[in-house]
Amino acid sequence: MRTRALTRVHDGGRDTRRALADVDLVVEEGEFVCVLGPSGSGKSTLLAVIGGLDRGYEGQVELFGEDLGRMSDAALARLRGERIGFVFQHFHLLHHLTVIENVTTPALFDPRADEEASRSRATKLLERLGLADRAFDTPAELSGGQRQRVAIARALLREPRLLLCDEPTGNLDAETGARIIELFEELHREERLTIVAVTHEERLARAATRILRLHEGRVDTKEHAP
Repeated sequence: MRTRALTRVHDGGRDTRRALADVDLVVEEGEFVCVLGPSGSGKSTLLAVIGGLDRGYEGQVELFGEDLGRMSDAALARLRGERIGFVFQHFHLLHHLTVIENVTTPALFDPRADEEASRSRATKLLERLGLADRAFDTPAELSGGQRQRVAIARALLREPRLLLCDEPTGNLDAETGARIIELFEELHREERLTIVAVTHEERLARAATRILRLHEGRVDTKEHAP
C-alpha cells in the first residue's frame, strides 16, 4: 500500500478542515503498522481513504498495485470485499442477526459466494476465536470483547490480504483489550496478514512491527520502533 501527497479536506463551509495533508506512506505486505495520534489527528480519515471508503481525497492511493482513484465504484467495492477486512471500534454488528449470521454477512454481497462454504469458514473462525458455543446467540447476549471477536471473525471471512482496524480496543477494558491485541499478533505471525491499526493507545502500538505518528493530518517522517 502506498500514498503520495495524500490530502483530504472536509468542506463544512466556514468550518472547512484539512484532515490529511500531503501524506506519503508505504506499508509493505506482511507488516503490522500502528498509526498513533490524538483524537482529531486524521487517523480514521486515513483508514477510510486507504480502505476505499472515502474517495474525496487529493493525491494518489495505491493498493495491491491498483490506483484507487482510477477504479470504478463497482471495481473498488469488489476489491474491498475480496481483499480488505475492516474492524471498527463500535463493532457494527447487526443486532437482529445471530453471531454466525453476522460473520457470514460479507458473503451476502458476492453473488459468487458459496453459502455452505461461507458458513463452514465462519464456524471455523468462531472456533478459533473461542466463540463456537455462542454461534446462535445475538450480539446483545455477548460482552464487549466477545462482540469484537465476532467483528474480527466477520472481517476475516473472505480471507483478506489487508486488515484495517479503527480503534479496535477503544471500547474495551484493559484485560479484554490485551486479549484482542494478542489475537492480532497471532494473525500477523501465523498468517502473515498485513495489518494497519489506528489508535491513541500505546498498548496496541507495542504489538506492531512499526509505529507511525499522525499529528494534525501529517505523518511524522521519523519512524518509531515498537
